[in-house]
Amino acid sequence: MLQNLPNREHCTGCSACYNSCMHEAIIMRQDKEGFLMPIIDEDKCVRCNVCVKKCPVINVPNIEESTKKIFAAYNLNKEQHQKSASGGLFSAFANYFYDLKNGVICASAFDLSLNLRFDISTEKKDLEKLRGSKYVQSEVGLIYREIRKLLIDGKSVFFLGTPCQVAGLRAYLGKEYDNLFTVDLVCHGVPSPKLFKSYLNSIGISSKKEYDNYYFRSQKNSIYFISSVKPVGEHSMFIPYNQHSYISAYLRGWIHRESCYNCHFTGKHRQGDCTICDFWGILAGKTSFLGGDKSMGVSMLMVNTPTGERIFSEMKSQLYLEEKSFEEALIDNHNLIHSDERPPERDFMYDELITLSPKEFMRKYNCKLYTPTSFVKRIIRRVRNFFHI
Repeated sequence: MLQNLPNREHCTGCSACYNSCMHEAIIMRQDKEGFLMPIIDEDKCVRCNVCVKKCPVINVPNIEESTKKIFAAYNLNKEQHQKSASGGLFSAFANYFYDLKNGVICASAFDLSLNLRFDISTEKKDLEKLRGSKYVQSEVGLIYREIRKLLIDGKSVFFLGTPCQVAGLRAYLGKEYDNLFTVDLVCHGVPSPKLFKSYLNSIGISSKKEYDNYYFRSQKNSIYFISSVKPVGEHSMFIPYNQHSYISAYLRGWIHRESCYNCHFTGKHRQGDCTICDFWGILAGKTSFLGGDKSMGVSMLMVNTPTGERIFSEMKSQLYLEEKSFEEALIDNHNLIHSDERPPERDFMYDELITLSPKEFMRKYNCKLYTPTSFVKRIIRRVRNFFHI
């Protein structure tokens, strides 16, 4: 029953309940801020409580403690590395699965209307839309049901998502599958799709056009937060710094989903078989790195489970690797172990971003313009107190 499901301060929108209800008594509906929440149709509900039993927030997965391997890493394929937001690890894992006879990749991608949804891919041509950082919550839909069918059919599935989405998938499946490999991202938090669409409208990105992709961190400047959008059949258009109101608010932790401030899935014991994120300590020059040029991005890779170790051992020749300690991985990367604190600005920030133009917002909140170098340094400081596909 609905009153037994988490409220908006705790519900992550993972959609495990929605996928699990065989009576189709649950729909996912946007709340006033645009976050998807489960709504129960009392006329269809048979009070079986499967939705409650499958909820990973109510029944937090018990992750066994294990010795983890941690690496600073990047993709040795220079083209893939340069096109990726960070070290290009997703591309390396994805290519490993594409090369399998029965490999399938499931990750978030923008559709032609710039809605972010999970997609199933078996072709390498899809890699461009699947990789890259995406700072908006993706819609899960009924993707868990599709994944279960693929697993039962013997497909080797690679699933990439936020920790709550990986937890949602595992809760829905209810058992381990040898042919499932999951990677969770060290997540800073997720804003709502509704707010993102409002922002796009405010900077003149027409909802009447179709788009190949939106890049929060343009592939041409991989470690810099420079956004661009690619209309179908046209050249990419870069978003000027003085219109970066959305990303500025995001990096300050002002527009996260309420449950992101009470995340049940952050911590050393991760939801995925592997975990990836930016290696901020290296990018800030606070820990050693022998791998040469770090300007194209360096990732942190954590190998968490025997499945993760197996896949890693089979594809690690594609990566440059330096083993690191957990303490080094934590430098400037506090979201690896705990949530952002909820700031006072969260109370009114959705209204502010919708009411003010991007330039007005940047002026009001003193979001100054930065050169790429100083901009990255400021971001690192903010993220200290952090999607990947």
